[in-house]
Amino acid sequence: MVGARDGCNETGVVESVRQRRDESHQHPVPHDRRGERAVGAPHREASVGQLHRDPEGVHGRSFEAGVDAELAQPVDDPTGPSLFHEVDNVQRRSAVPAYPRGMRFGYWMPVFGGWLRNVRDEQMRADWPYLRALAVESEQAGFDLTLLAELNLNDIKGHAAPALDAWTLAPAVAAVTERLELMLAVRPNYHSPALTAKAISTLDVIAPGRVSLNVVSSWWKDEAAQYGAPFDVHDARYERTDEWLQVLQRLLTEPVVTHHGALYDLQGCVLEPKPSALPTVYMGGESPKAKDVIARRGTAYVMHGDPPDVIAGKVRDMRAAAAEHGKAFTFGVSGYVIVRDTEEQAQAELARVLDVQADPAAYASYRDFVEGSQLESQVGLEEYSVSNRGLRAGLVGTPAQVTARLRAYEQAGVDLVLLQFSPQREEMARFGEQVIGAWS
Repeated sequence: MVGARDGCNETGVVESVRQRRDESHQHPVPHDRRGERAVGAPHREASVGQLHRDPEGVHGRSFEAGVDAELAQPVDDPTGPSLFHEVDNVQRRSAVPAYPRGMRFGYWMPVFGGWLRNVRDEQMRADWPYLRALAVESEQAGFDLTLLAELNLNDIKGHAAPALDAWTLAPAVAAVTERLELMLAVRPNYHSPALTAKAISTLDVIAPGRVSLNVVSSWWKDEAAQYGAPFDVHDARYERTDEWLQVLQRLLTEPVVTHHGALYDLQGCVLEPKPSALPTVYMGGESPKAKDVIARRGTAYVMHGDPPDVIAGKVRDMRAAAAEHGKAFTFGVSGYVIVRDTEEQAQAELARVLDVQADPAAYASYRDFVEGSQLESQVGLEEYSVSNRGLRAGLVGTPAQVTARLRAYEQAGVDLVLLQFSPQREEMARFGEQVIGAWS
């Protein structure tokens, strides 16, 4: 989700399931476009410990980044239990299947009605008929997963514009899809860990093994004030996230939970049913503290779309840090895509996206953005015009050029991309046919 400026979003991963549910949860396993077990289908052979030792095992999915924000920085708490801890020595199944290594294709669900600040109407309504069609068509196009962001206010189109709730939308999307992984953003200051655990267990009944989490340390003070939510600053924000994750993990794995902490107090809490597979939780961030927590508690590292050579260095560093904890990571990059038949057409579309003067209100907002951020003008325009710094990835060009860029990321160690498009249905169909369809 959206994180604090120059921080990272807090996530850690738990992938497993109770052995006693092997016989009671014999769900059909869907298959992906490559004929292998689909992303999100329950994998029933390997334990958490086995997967962490397997360099070919792939763990974790999902991340969210903010408007002009890096992801919120998690707290460093070496005393707290790791989310990988095997409770009561029970062998666990992984929520992530043993699919062959290769690029996975994900997309941001347009819960805000678009991604472009200079284009008022992107012809992608934030309503159920549009999102339902998009979700169904995305599976047909070969997409593996969708990320549902959580903000109560629309920080792209303006506060008065619609912003749909991820947790209300998720069961509807689950009901109309068969294999699509649902990556749900959640911010601890807006959700109790116990009620979140209950929601996860119920969603797993609808979509077994397809639910994952993106836990974000909330960064937006004005939003919290409007919605009457507590707002923590600096380290207190990350202390909340850390305790929240500890409580959530216990609820999803232990029969009865009593917890007396600084922020949460539970007495003999019972959570049933337990999910068939525990949700994966994703992490991203640049600070040393964030990277330490990611290496110890995460299984996936997701980044803004810096050039592939920069990404390769980040992958190398995080892979080494993860190896110290006996884990193999998966790595992801987020980006905005423009694919056209010719390079000239792609550049023309990019110019339209960057035309901030086409909307006087957008132009005034852009000037404030540049003055406040002290960025070089063109860099500032690109950062401002597309949400989540999407143009950094350089995914603009012909199908061959965009594929080559994705291959460069793959060579850098990336095996997951989280993509934005506009207008989304048409552009995802084009991408599915011209890029995913030709991927091998």
